[in-house]
Order: sequence, then C-alpha cells, then structure tokens
Amino acid sequence: MARFSTNPKLIKAGTGESAVYRLPLHGIEVSASASLDSVLEFFLQPKELQQAVNMLGLSLDDAEQLKSTFLILPENDGPALEGGLLAPADLCVGQAVPWRNLRTLALGTYCVIGAPFDFVSRLLRRPFGHHEVRKYLRFETPVAADSHPVVCDLGDIISPPQDGQALCGHRLEVATLETLRRGLIPIIIGGDHSLTFFSVRATHEYAGKIGILHLDAHHDRCSSQNSEAEDPLSHANVIRYALDGSSKVAQVVQLGVRDGPILSRGPTRTAEDPRVTVRTARQLTSIHADPAAAFEGINISLPWYITVDLDVLDPAFAPEVTTPRVGGLSLYAVADLLDVAVNRLNVLAIDFVEVSSFGTEYNQAAHCAAALVSRFVIAHWEKSLAIH
Repeated sequence: MARFSTNPKLIKAGTGESAVYRLPLHGIEVSASASLDSVLEFFLQPKELQQAVNMLGLSLDDAEQLKSTFLILPENDGPALEGGLLAPADLCVGQAVPWRNLRTLALGTYCVIGAPFDFVSRLLRRPFGHHEVRKYLRFETPVAADSHPVVCDLGDIISPPQDGQALCGHRLEVATLETLRRGLIPIIIGGDHSLTFFSVRATHEYAGKIGILHLDAHHDRCSSQNSEAEDPLSHANVIRYALDGSSKVAQVVQLGVRDGPILSRGPTRTAEDPRVTVRTARQLTSIHADPAAAFEGINISLPWYITVDLDVLDPAFAPEVTTPRVGGLSLYAVADLLDVAVNRLNVLAIDFVEVSSFGTEYNQAAHCAAALVSRFVIAHWEKSLAIH
C-alpha cells in the first residue's frame, strides 16, 4: 500500500479562525481547523491512508481531497510534487480546470496537458510551440456531428530547466496516470519528444501491455552504443527507451518515417526488433487512397498510445518544427491515418510534439497540430457515441 506524508512546502499563515494552509506554487489555500491540524500532524511521518481512516476517523472523500490538493503526497512522488505539478496555461483550450478539481470531471472528458520540455540543446529551433497550438485551437474547436465533446485544460507541467528531465518527466507521468485512472483522455501538447517516454510509462502502468502508434519523420531509435550516462533519453531515442524500458510495450507501428534516403521504397535501417513495424512516408503515399492498409498486422486487442511528431508532415505544411525533413505527408493524409487509428484501436492517450515557436505572427505547424488535435477529439468522441 502507498504511504503518504505531509507536504514539506506547506505553509500555515494566520491564527485562530483566520488561519489558512497555503501551497503558493500550487495556488492552493485551505482554511485551517483543529481536525486538519491533527491529520497533517499525523502524516508528518509516512503513513498509509487506511491508518488515518482507522485511527482518526478520516473519510475516504476527505482523504481524496487531501491528495488532490497536495496537502499530503505519495511517499515516492514527494520530490516531484511538493513544488507544484501544473501551472495554469496562458491560453486555455475549453474550460480551465485546476488539478484539485480533476475528480469533478465526467468520464470521457478530453484533458489537455501542456508539456513545455526541452532537455536537448538546439541552436535555433526549440520545441516551445505548445502555446501556439493552444492559440489555434480557438479556431479549431472540436464539434462532433451530434453533440459537443467536453474538452478542458489542466495547464502546463511545471518544468523549469533546473529541475531536470527526470523530475519534470515524473510530473508528467503522475498527471497522465491519474488522468487515465479517472476515465479521462489525456491530450499532451509538447514539447521535446522525450516527454513521450514518461506518458507511455504511465499508460502501460495503467493498462498493462500496450501498443504505440508513432507518426514521425524519424524512427527515434538512435543508439550511440554508449552507456546510458553517455546516451541519455532524448527526442532521437525516445522509442528505443520505451522499448528497452518495458516488456509492456508489445507493439510499435511507425508511420511516415524517412530517416534513410528520402526516396527509398523500403524500410529505413534501424536496429531489429520484432515488435516494430515501419511504414515509410513513400510507402504511405503509394497507399494514400486506402489509409487502412497502413494498419495491416496491427494488434487491435491492445490498448494504444499515439504519439504525433509534427515533422511527420512535409515542411510545406509544417515548417516550424524542430527537425524538418522533406518528403513528408500531407495534413489530410495524417488526418486520415488518425481517423483509421481511432476507429480501429482502443486509444487511451495521445501526444503532439516538436512544434517550435519563432515569435512570428503565423505558425503553420501549430495550426496543423491544432487541426489534428481537433480531428482526434471529434473522431474519438463520435466513436464513443456509436459504442454507447
């Protein structure tokens, strides 16, 4: 059983009836009381929640409230969560929902999570286009044929560079896992593609064996043959890390790859792994009239995670990406692939990554990403309506 302890960043201000507990980085303020004082004192040393229920008469609902407001933290998550999990987004998609209100959301709500990660040095193109994607989502509001899907914005993962990749990634993992556990659909907008490792790990912790559908110009399975310290997790090896890090990744299907000679008709040269199927951009172009053909051999019994690197699109459609490569797919081709994926597979979560921000008035890659987010939500929502 998980053990919890009082958040060491918790501040008590005031006295008597005006006393409050504050977590400034979380934006949380809770009125103090004798009963809350007792509970927080009880958790100064790590305890199981059931102990507080048995010994203090704490209700399960009150325990849930303590967790969702970060007054108490899971023992293993303390360093990642004590300073904050999500910050409000400058521009929100749908309704802004504070993390503490996550449990109020209806099943099937689509939850946007910004992940402004950049842990790989780049001179010019940095993947901070998540704000831009949100901006264009105002014009690409998902509206299904028969009703409106519910979309909310949980904010951005707190990720100052000094916290490092592991700590910031763990925050994303916590947010993704808890969102899934509550029957919600995470839509993660990045950010450096390395973030996918953490959200994939949360997804297979939740669901067990999973598949990864990976739309990208690059296979992202690079290996330097060096130690992990010399070959850290990055946008260039995130799929290899996901495969090596867990036997729960049962299948990977990579679409749009063009790492080798761009005009090659065959698969690119990467380390062999029987779990991986590659369809190059040129192969997909030849079957564009039937996008379902790209999914031959896919295991439809698995739950799936989708990751979309916007450089899967040709630079004519999405020039503002971190590593553009000519010979890519059109916006309609990628939208058709997403449609087939959603209708054939049990998709639990999705991310859209590697959109850059150049401070220009118009960001075409961000607009394409917003259109694809909207298309995913509509297709997923319409499928859920048909099932129910």
